[in-house]
Amino acid sequence: MSYNFEKYLCRFNIYLKQWYNTDSELVKKNLRLKEGHTERVIENIVELSNLLHLSERQKFLAEVIALFHDIARFKQFYYYKTFDDKKSFDHAEEGVKIIKENGFLNGISVDDQYRILSSIKYHNKKTLPIIKDDNEKLLARLIRDADKLDIWRIVGDELEKKDEPSISLGYTGNSKFNPEIVKLIKNEESVDYKLVRSTLDFKLVTLGWIYDINFRETFFLIRKNKVLDPILNSLPEIPEVLSIKKTVEDYVSKLA
Repeated sequence: MSYNFEKYLCRFNIYLKQWYNTDSELVKKNLRLKEGHTERVIENIVELSNLLHLSERQKFLAEVIALFHDIARFKQFYYYKTFDDKKSFDHAEEGVKIIKENGFLNGISVDDQYRILSSIKYHNKKTLPIIKDDNEKLLARLIRDADKLDIWRIVGDELEKKDEPSISLGYTGNSKFNPEIVKLIKNEESVDYKLVRSTLDFKLVTLGWIYDINFRETFFLIRKNKVLDPILNSLPEIPEVLSIKKTVEDYVSKLA
């Protein structure tokens, strides 16, 4: 198999152009946001692949997964003006359909196409299912970590000074929080989005993702690049909330 990533990048860019055919500045702004996100997730997955000393084939498959993992986001915001899957469609499931319909993976073996599609299908799920194939499991874990690294950056940058509903799934308010979310994070448990009521809740839920990180190398990048600092520094001076800040910082320090 030829590891010609540029061929797949070209297919992605041709597909992307159609969604910019709009007069809506809101749509264009959010399409650019997701395009930039895709670029950085590719950078993240390449860096993780190098730290993990993966083979050239594994690196190539990881890059292709990062390239197409959010392919449905452009269609989603174009038609629904939201990134909230509950108000539109599951962007991972829809992404798999788009990739198949357009033959974006043509040229890659059937087995590796399955691994790519499986990784994309599960990249946004609360937890990964049991995966027996070691290569598939590796790739599925890689994209989840690479994706989180940039979502943390986006949440920190966009929500540090003001509410940005398209980022926080429509929620606003940086002073009210759900105590149940604080409790779950303190207990090192995952948090369901159903508990989110405000921007602050949304930030806390994303911080809780640290319990779903798969590689020690990812923790190294979190600490090295200070990925969580903008979110942590934007938290209000509320004792219960600040206790989460310490919990997160201690957990990262322990594993980085």
